[in-house]
Amino acid sequence: MTEFSYSTGAESIMNQFHGVDVMVYVEGQDDIPFWEFMFTKFTSISIEVQDVGSCSELEPYMQKIVSNQLNAIVACDMDFTAFNSDGFDHKNIIKTFSYSIENSMLHIDNIHKAIKVIGRLPSRNVRKEDVEDWLHDFYIQLEQLIKMDIYNEVNNLGVSVVGNNSTRLMRSRVSSELCSDKIEKYISKTIPQLTGYNHSVIDDLISEAGLENKQLLRGHFLFSAVSKFVKNYIKSKGINVSLSNDALYSALILSLESTFTESNNEFQYYKNALEEVAVVA
Repeated sequence: MTEFSYSTGAESIMNQFHGVDVMVYVEGQDDIPFWEFMFTKFTSISIEVQDVGSCSELEPYMQKIVSNQLNAIVACDMDFTAFNSDGFDHKNIIKTFSYSIENSMLHIDNIHKAIKVIGRLPSRNVRKEDVEDWLHDFYIQLEQLIKMDIYNEVNNLGVSVVGNNSTRLMRSRVSSELCSDKIEKYISKTIPQLTGYNHSVIDDLISEAGLENKQLLRGHFLFSAVSKFVKNYIKSKGINVSLSNDALYSALILSLESTFTESNNEFQYYKNALEEVAVVA
């Protein structure tokens, strides 16, 4: 978290200090390479990406951008703002296509490429269909929990529904397969805490927002599950790897260079958003 803040006047010339067209403010360090990649791919403007430490620390920047006090850009996670508007609607405030940057990084093609890179496996040994099938089943099994998580957020109930780690819902600590019994028990235990829960109401909210259920899964939860899947998939090919979260993140970022193409369903979203940013000379 930042320990001090600059005046609006100082912030407005921060880009000149860095010798770039515009400053881009993001939540944390992990966001920097993702947004640098997106700006490089879809714009010709020069940028300096600076993390501010937390989501709440971004709010003053967004307020100044919306009120035209600051010529800068904020790039942040969508999370659940599609349902609880944060009031920051501006072309220089860019939000992710799904819940977070992790959701965008964990696309079928990108996971497939990361497996090949991390496991040093030839293409013939890594079937993209395996990744697709696993992700499809994963989202299907979590459908109810995702809706419950949205309901909790919309109604500000303060219940921990999905959380940031998938382990407790897996068949074992190292498994990458969800356990249907654990999920059913967890749902039965959690629903009584969500007073008035009605899944059809959430279905309507998701539809009205123009979103899909899978876009709203917490990114850290998804990342933890994909990490297990990648390790287990590589192990199934007779190769043992030590895979840290940092190593997986790095592989996914590097893989974006070749996998983030027009065939990706998020490509046009980011292209449109980034081409609309306005930079005052």
